[in-house]
Amino acid sequence: MRYLISGANGFIGSFLKSRLISDGNLVKTLGRSMDNDYSLDLTKKFIRISEDYDVIIHTASIVHNSEHANTFNQQLILQDIEITLNLLRSIEKISFKKLIFLSSVSVYGVDFGRDIDIAQKISPKSGYGLSKAISEKIITQSIPQDKLLILRLPLVNGPSPKGNIKIALKAIESGKMVLFKGNNAKKTVLELEDLYGFLFNESVRYYGIHQLKSYDVKFNTFIEGLSEKRIYYFPLVFLKMMLFVTKIFQLSRIKNTLLKIGSDLTFIDTTKTK
Repeated sequence: MRYLISGANGFIGSFLKSRLISDGNLVKTLGRSMDNDYSLDLTKKFIRISEDYDVIIHTASIVHNSEHANTFNQQLILQDIEITLNLLRSIEKISFKKLIFLSSVSVYGVDFGRDIDIAQKISPKSGYGLSKAISEKIITQSIPQDKLLILRLPLVNGPSPKGNIKIALKAIESGKMVLFKGNNAKKTVLELEDLYGFLFNESVRYYGIHQLKSYDVKFNTFIEGLSEKRIYYFPLVFLKMMLFVTKIFQLSRIKNTLLKIGSDLTFIDTTKTK
């Protein structure tokens, strides 16, 4: 099989590239680094690709940027959308069987909920979520339905993790990780191996928008499984007290973080509901 991957130097893209090559596939990449087969900054320009591919996997995005993840920065939003537009311009003249866009559950803008499915209203609370939602619309309008699969991914875990998992690991390693004993809040996690297994073996059967996951796990259990280093525990009542204080003093950012820690946020795997 012939694959083209955008963002192949990123956390997800690099993993997929390595696994696809090890399984004997031909993989070419598109991105800023000079070690890409098509080297260019998709936030600024595109290239006319002339080779045909079986599958195009679009992972390129502005990620692990705190401003993009927590606010609405117009410049970053436009740059993120431009990445998708320039990918589509780059592949406009070639033939392919399927385009897979790795989107995010951040398009929903929810901090808590159980078994959320794709019928959930889209209402992003960050530039990252908004750019993903707009990119979904652009791709849906540009690619025929029988050639398109959009996957809204939850928290992704794997070798050398990034984002919130990396932050948690650093806190554990530095001896600053605190959990609330008795916190039973569950989160949805997708392991990179499961993402790869789906893309390589099952994705040919799926079209439209889907959610994918490996499991739902208690937040405490997941954090405890990241490292054998010491983790400190506070009684769960401390969480409730801190939420009360943040409400009184209008510390909205801290309050939102605490709500995320103490609330369920799980998603339905729609590839399992057929």
